[in-house]
Amino acid sequence: MRKWRVGSISMGSALVLLGFIIMLSQFLDWDSATILLAWFPLILVILGIEIILYVFFAKQEQPVVKYDILSIIFITCLGGIALILFIGASSGVLDKIRSTVEAEEVETTFPTIEKNVDDKVEKIVLQPAPGTTLETNNTGDVHLFGTYHSNTMDKKDIKPEEIVSFHQIGNTLYIEMLEAPTSRFGYDDSQYTATVSIPGDIDTEVRSWLSEAHLDLATITSDWSLTEVDQIYLTNTDKADVQLHVENVWQEEVSDQTKTFGKGTYLFEVEASNQLQTK
Repeated sequence: MRKWRVGSISMGSALVLLGFIIMLSQFLDWDSATILLAWFPLILVILGIEIILYVFFAKQEQPVVKYDILSIIFITCLGGIALILFIGASSGVLDKIRSTVEAEEVETTFPTIEKNVDDKVEKIVLQPAPGTTLETNNTGDVHLFGTYHSNTMDKKDIKPEEIVSFHQIGNTLYIEMLEAPTSRFGYDDSQYTATVSIPGDIDTEVRSWLSEAHLDLATITSDWSLTEVDQIYLTNTDKADVQLHVENVWQEEVSDQTKTFGKGTYLFEVEASNQLQTK
């Protein structure tokens, strides 16, 4: 006569139930992760019922429960996996992984942002993010436009407050460009490619790296200071009134350059640049 070892029926029942649920999820479009989380507690219920039935039907007055160790180890492993998924779901990690896996590569334009510069502002301080291009204008306002690209995050509706932050302290307007939201899992090249257009008649200081600067020197009627710029393109030099001083021009034979356009009334300084072109 075969001996009943607790764990055998539980393992068989658990596998049958799991296979049945997975099969239904294929046809009914159920969320597999959610189903697995719901299935995990049933393992403990089935094992507990089996122990109760064994003790109830045992013919001994003081039955000794005999376990099928291999079956219980197998059930424990499956339960451990489900428990890890449960912890991941409750902490939000599972949702992050799921959104990363399901995300499509997107590239979209974000809304144009305009910031009115009031008469009290005498200086603008720009803190750019990677992929930022700087331009000048003569409208009196700050304009910002560009695109958002991501291969892991399906985010097509970008809000202005996720792109840039404006703070005015006294007579200084601070513009901080924000980096694109990224996923914590896997390779992620989510980024903004933004262009910031600043009035040329307001003193401007750029405090970190710029990808490009396309500047109309004819519109610059104030003092400008840039820290590091990969590529600088200066136009309308024949109509400018600027003294240009650039240090550390890496692709030029002469590292430091000083040029005067017009009377040189206004100072335009660049600490370092990879390439400088004027016309």
